[in-house]
Amino acid sequence: MTTPDPEIAYLAEGKLYHKPSGQDVKNIDSHFLQELIDRRNRDSQRSSWKQSGSAWNVTAQQDWQAIAQVQGAALAGATRMENITSVCIGQQSGEIFYSLNTQTIGGIFRYNLKTDTEDRIAHKQNLQLRQLAVHPDEDIAVCSIGFEDGSANLVTMRASGGKMAECTEGDSYDEAPRWVRGQGKTLVYQSAGIARDHNGMPVDMSEYAIKSINLDTGDLHTLAQMPGYDCFHPRQLTDGTLYFIRRPYKSINNRSHLSPWQLLKDILLFPVRVCVVIFTFLDMLSHFLTGKHLTAAGGVKKQGPDVRRMLVAGRMIQMQQQNKADAANASTLAPKDWELIKQDADGGQTILQSNVLSFDICSDGSYVYTDGLRVIYHDPDGNDRQLAKGTLIEHVAVTF
Repeated sequence: MTTPDPEIAYLAEGKLYHKPSGQDVKNIDSHFLQELIDRRNRDSQRSSWKQSGSAWNVTAQQDWQAIAQVQGAALAGATRMENITSVCIGQQSGEIFYSLNTQTIGGIFRYNLKTDTEDRIAHKQNLQLRQLAVHPDEDIAVCSIGFEDGSANLVTMRASGGKMAECTEGDSYDEAPRWVRGQGKTLVYQSAGIARDHNGMPVDMSEYAIKSINLDTGDLHTLAQMPGYDCFHPRQLTDGTLYFIRRPYKSINNRSHLSPWQLLKDILLFPVRVCVVIFTFLDMLSHFLTGKHLTAAGGVKKQGPDVRRMLVAGRMIQMQQQNKADAANASTLAPKDWELIKQDADGGQTILQSNVLSFDICSDGSYVYTDGLRVIYHDPDGNDRQLAKGTLIEHVAVTF
């Protein structure tokens, strides 16, 4: 007898989707976010007369955004101002929690899948929320919050709403918290140290390690740490079995690992790249002053998948490389060496899957994972079944 498909929620391109067991995928729209967008549009319409004589400014801004998209630069992130950053199961049946960020506000929300109602748990100006987890039995939630100095720590609050309190600290990047069911206020998370220059600016990160902390006793343990590898996105069962994703570590400042062939290639292509930069600047300047591009084509068309949202545990370069191929023909976005690992309580490790961006564990030990283009269910009999497909699927959660 075939095991029924699990009920799941997942994020793709900053949007939230829900798939009940045996039913079609449904896009979940945040009521708060829609109200925010509608209010911004009304304000824009009321002030449109102020911009009537500045059409060239809008055109120039669009050019900047287009250039940033092609180059994969930081400006590209501004082209979509609102993103849902995480989703997790709630305590009640048919209940999920999610976090979202806008350019000015971060918020945590509770959504009832049965009644299509949304409750605002917390929101604050300039709050940069990352992953979120709600305790299965107690009125407490934990989430990762980013700070202006480049660090990120975990904070707790009541799942019904209340003040936030830090539960990790230090010059580190703490993310992806997850409660351990049946172990009180024990949670697991991923953590990486931050390296800074003499001006205090972050320049690199260490390998991600998996840690656990008991909020009642303060006990802190390292569960998985492998030199040369990132260990991230942890899930731990009551019996101590740990699941996580492993990938080769790559320094942000990778100059010391530059191969001679890559160095030679960079030297040979340097004049070409300089010419491209100069031409791009002149083309933008021409459009800025005359409204016309220097080429008849009217600018560079962006091909392949949009990589702006494929930042997974601090890594984006593997996703950017997929732009070289046709997205329609791609079978996966996750690199092959991103592996789902099962670590027994005695430390023994088993590779379960490759090409894994995100996953979640079902109550019967089966699991759901995504390779960036598909959501796949690995049932108790060892068979894989596709549950959903899309573009830039970055996070998946079991919601039953």
